Amino acid sequence: MMLRAKWIVLALLALPAAEILVFIAVVLKIGFLAAFALTFATSLAGVSLLRAAGGAQIAHFGGTTIRASLDGGAGSGTLFRIFAGVLLTVPGFLTDIAGAMLLFPVTRQWLFAAVAATLHRLRTPASTNQVLDLDPAEWRRLREDDDFGDRPDAPRR
Repeated sequence: MMLRAKWIVLALLALPAAEILVFIAVVLKIGFLAAFALTFATSLAGVSLLRAAGGAQIAHFGGTTIRASLDGGAGSGTLFRIFAGVLLTVPGFLTDIAGAMLLFPVTRQWLFAAVAATLHRLRTPASTNQVLDLDPAEWRRLREDDDFGDRPDAPRR
């Protein structure tokens, strides 16, 4: 879990550099004014998408509503549209592509299934069947009164 968090932080730190590189590539292909206009247009599309979702609905999305939406409630489509609007509002072509992908039902269903599986895995306790099989040469029985303190090879507590 900690390794995944490190990758997420690394990706978030690398995102601005990647956005700048993609912007430069698009500028070289279509020109600065066209690239800037496209970035501005997608930001306006994101703002209009957020407005269409409704300010009251956005304010209403508290913790329980978001949890119900991720569990497949009626608001799950609205939640993903709000997230798509936020991604489209952020300037940059990579976030625009991610936001546009969230507008397609197939992509939303795939992402919903991935998020639901992750939440299920996080909520499910680890297996209680923790059996460690050792060969007879790898273990020995200890006396009850052995405190491990008088031997140099004693395990540390």
